[in-house]
Amino acid sequence: MNDCRTLLKTTNLPYYLWFYDVQFVTILRNSVYNDTLQSSAREKAGLPELT
Repeated sequence: MNDCRTLLKTTNLPYYLWFYDVQFVTILRNSVYNDTLQSSAREKAGLPELT
């Protein structure tokens, strides 16, 4: 949730968009490479790449 608050605060988006913010941050975090997993969480789950 810290990522969501930071994104809303720095972009000056209205707080009623928090739902979309949470979706975006979740997709972003799951798509980023993780050293522990040696891949992204999205790849480990077998989900297709985002285009």
